[in-house]
Amino acid sequence: MSVIRRLDFNADIGPWAFRRLECRSVADTMALMDEYSIDLAAAGATPGITYRNCHAANEELAADLAATPGASERIIQAAVLNPVYPGCSEDFRRCLDDFGCRVLKLYPNYHGYLCWRSESVELCRMAAERGIPVMIVVRVEDERFHHWQMLIPATPLGDILKLVEVVPEASFVLSGASAPEAGQFLQATAGRDDCMVELSYVKSPFTAVQSIVAAQGSDRLLYGTHLPFVYPAVSTEKIARAAISDAEKAALFSGNACRLLGLAG
Repeated sequence: MSVIRRLDFNADIGPWAFRRLECRSVADTMALMDEYSIDLAAAGATPGITYRNCHAANEELAADLAATPGASERIIQAAVLNPVYPGCSEDFRRCLDDFGCRVLKLYPNYHGYLCWRSESVELCRMAAERGIPVMIVVRVEDERFHHWQMLIPATPLGDILKLVEVVPEASFVLSGASAPEAGQFLQATAGRDDCMVELSYVKSPFTAVQSIVAAQGSDRLLYGTHLPFVYPAVSTEKIARAAISDAEKAALFSGNACRLLGLAG
């Protein structure tokens, strides 16, 4: 791919335990990407959020990617792992060496551990050694829409910031954060070019993106859609319609993500 105009840093592929998603396969995802002019997406395995053994979901997604023509040029697999699950270090190695994963995606709230627990710290250090950014998910869905028997609170921002402080050598991406949470994270990590925020959950006010850019600059913000949980047009339009420069929009849509992943834009 010669030019990457839109790189979605927060996509998911596979079925969700609590409601039917119309887009569940790699082929479905690529069709949706085509519909919304998304050139490249970093995607994790959705079932890994609720599987007891996350790595089984990584294996399923890797098999789907391998079986789908053209997928290797459109989708970067993100490794969904639970640091406290037995054998996680080996699963991480397999994700990178066997599946070509280039992002580590963590769900502390769903998997039930503190961000700064020793196993989590060690996994993030392993990611830093391999040059892999660590994506910490604050929430998957609005807490008001959770299944009544599985109410999962958001990952506390303070816990995430403690992990960032403990592992300064790692690159971090905050995912699923509201506008206030995004602003607080960026403020707390000022001066850290390798600490970024993907914008899929920055919903309101309508001017939230331009307000964050005005306050924190545009070089640490990433386009993320959270497809298929959310229609991609939502994230696209809140950047496209923001009162920021074309150069800033280009940075958000793909430039910052390409820099983080070491890709040619």
